[in-house]
This record gives sequence, structure tokens and C-alpha cells, in this order.
Amino acid sequence: MVVGHNDLLCVGSFAGSDLVLLSSVLIVVDAWLWSKEECHNSKVRLSFNRTTAAESFFLSPKHFLQRSLWCFVFGFWTLMFFEIVLMLLFAFWFVVAAFALQSDCGSLLSGFGFDIRLSLGCGAQWINMTTRPQFVLFGSSIVQFNHYGEGWGATLAHLYARKADIVLRGYASWNSRRALQVVDNLFPKNSISEPPALVIVYFGGNDSLLPHPSGLGPHVPIEEYIENMRNIANHLKTHSEKTRLIFLSTPPVNEGQIMGNIDEFGRAKRSNATRRIYSEACLKICKELNIKAIDLWSAIQKREDWKDVCFIDGVHFSAEGSKIVSKEILRVIKEEWETSLYWKTMPVEFGEDSPYDPVHPDGTSTVNVSNVPFPEDEDWEWE
Repeated sequence: MVVGHNDLLCVGSFAGSDLVLLSSVLIVVDAWLWSKEECHNSKVRLSFNRTTAAESFFLSPKHFLQRSLWCFVFGFWTLMFFEIVLMLLFAFWFVVAAFALQSDCGSLLSGFGFDIRLSLGCGAQWINMTTRPQFVLFGSSIVQFNHYGEGWGATLAHLYARKADIVLRGYASWNSRRALQVVDNLFPKNSISEPPALVIVYFGGNDSLLPHPSGLGPHVPIEEYIENMRNIANHLKTHSEKTRLIFLSTPPVNEGQIMGNIDEFGRAKRSNATRRIYSEACLKICKELNIKAIDLWSAIQKREDWKDVCFIDGVHFSAEGSKIVSKEILRVIKEEWETSLYWKTMPVEFGEDSPYDPVHPDGTSTVNVSNVPFPEDEDWEWE
């Protein structure tokens, strides 16, 4: 059963319209009957056959107005009563749905055959509550473009199909300063929606850019970067005890592959010497705050040919580079949260056996393919 605030508002508006119409009819009919009664009491002898309804209607304008006013007041308060009842009903459903969805044991009404899902409009944002856990990927262009060319985000979405929703929150060219400005909007502490099961965070590549003489651009000094990342981490840690965190450190780049990487003074805008400092700073913060971190700086360079195969443009990952990132993320998930977040052990949505599954070669049963990886011969562990 789906419960939405728009549904109840529609019911309320229809009921309100009906009550207004009913009150209007009541005013006209009652005023006409009152005027008829006044005519009789005044002993006005008019044959109904010789007098139109309109003539009888307007025989006593004074009483007509008095009666109309009384009926209007009565109809108004009747309308208000029913509107209040509808509002109380909406509040009741709101509390029941929110409580049932946030219960650790799942929906409190599921045992009776109900599955309550609530969709609420909050300003310009929509909060969709579902029972499937969410993995939020929050970062700069390394995150925004991670579905391109067999990217690491696409791999996670593929492996966690029917198990978790991979939510992309990537913003190309962003630095930690801009991320800190919106982290409360993306992960509000007082939200009634289910918190994400996992958040993967990456910032640092743009922070480490060479500062521009004008002061413009994405560069953030290392001291401010450290403080920004610490504040982002603390916000996410206090957002929910259920949310697990993984931070990705700044990876290396192929300086020679980046177009326009040298400025007018012959300096590299993106240099590995600087990126290493930001990578180490991120790892240090995570160690202090007891947050799981992946050292992409070292992981990428484990391949001897990393400069030739890991990048599309010297900065963003190719399929081979993304495979390294995917492997490291899955390794951490398996080591730390295998029973709850690892793709092989998570429950499959609607994974029950069905007579509509593909027929088994024996012709007497069916084959449940809901949890079969694709392609079957692919070693997703990449050991």
C-alpha cells in the first residue's frame, strides 16, 4: 500500500468542494422554504399555479438574507470540521508510515500483508523511502564520470543490482570547500528518510591544483583541505550510526598525458608531488577519525604500466584504472562488513523461486537466476 501526502490532499480538496456545493444548495433551498413559510404566515394569497417560483422566492428579501447568512455560517463550520478530521487522518498515516519504515525490524505492518512506503514533498526536494539500502558516491569528477567506459561506479551498480541502490552525487571540478557547503543538504541530520548504508567520499584532486595568481579556481590550501575533510567526515559520522564510510585518497596522474597542464611559467598545474601531499593528508585524517580509507595513490602505482593504461586523459580513470578502484572498494567492504554490505551476501530483492523462472533442463523445475552474476565466467574478485 502506497501512502502519499498528495493522495490525502486530493481527498481533502474533493471533500471540501462537495461541502461547499452542498452548503450552497442548502442556502438556496432553505431560503426558498423560509420565504414560502413567511408568505403563508402573512396570509398572502397567491396561487402557486399563477405565481412562478422566482416570484415566491423573492417575496421576503430580508428573511432570505437572514436565512442565507445562517446557512453559510453553518456550512462553513461544517466544512472546517471535516477538514480538521482529514488533517488528523493524514497526520496519523504519516506517523504510522514513518515509524514502520524506520523500525530496525522492518515494517511493523508487514506481518499483516502491508508494505507502507511514504513519499513526501519537502520544498523543491523529494524524499523517497524504500527498503533497499543506498550506497551514496560523493565527490568530484572522479565520481561524476565513474559510469563511463566500464567505470568503477558502473561496476558497483552492476554487482549490487537488486541489492542496493547506487546513488551518484558527483560534481565535476568541485573541491572540499564546495563539498562542505552542501554536505548538510545532501545528508541532513534531521531527515526522516532512511540514512544511506554506505557513503564513499572523494575530494582532493582539484584542491591540489596549482593556485591561480588571481585567487580564482579550485585550489584549496592543504591546511584548509585538512579541516574541510575533517568536518565532512565528522558530519557524516554523526549523520547516522548505521552509515558506513569509505574515503578515497588523491590518486596520481599522468602529467605528460594531460592537455594544457603547463602554465605560462612552465609549472605543472597538476603535479604528482602535490597530489601525494593531499593523499597522505586524507589518509591521516581517516586514521585519526577511525574511518576506512583507500590509498589510491599507492594502489594505482602498483602496476608498472599505470601511466599508460589507467587514465583516459591523464586524470580520469580508464576501464583498467576503474578496475583497481572497484577492487579496492570491494576488498574493504568484504573485510569490514561482509555479512551486511558485501554484494555476494546481501539479500536479493524479490529473489524467491517462481514457476515463471527459466525452465530447468530436467523439465520438471525452474532455475532461480536472481543472484547469478553476469557474465557467469567473470571473476569479480579480480584476485
